Amino acid sequence: MWRRRLKRRRILIASIFLFLFLVIPSPPLGYIQAHIDLLLNRPRYLTYGLTIFGSSSGSRLLLTKYGIRTDEVAGCTVDEGTQMYAKTYNSIIKQALARQYGHDVIHECVEQARLKTTNGAWPR
Repeated sequence: MWRRRLKRRRILIASIFLFLFLVIPSPPLGYIQAHIDLLLNRPRYLTYGLTIFGSSSGSRLLLTKYGIRTDEVAGCTVDEGTQMYAKTYNSIIKQALARQYGHDVIHECVEQARLKTTNGAWPR
């Protein structure tokens, strides 16, 4: 009896989450996911296109220094929904990290990776 109720509850919860992920537009979804990741203490930085985090040094620096993983959500071709999701998610994460560390840790790691890989000059 209790197993049936548990199974029904799991199906109901899974259905609700599926409905929310299909119906909610990307920016609110990024907002919700960022807050969930912060509550679970596993912030990530989402990238798309060609970024400095494409190099392993930028990602490794962010992970070793602050414990923040970088995840690539799209390659060179990015649809508008994915772009808005990543921008919303990253803005929430950056605000929380700025409150926690007192400065923009993403910018710091980007600059350090740029200096390390190109000897101070922006790549052409």
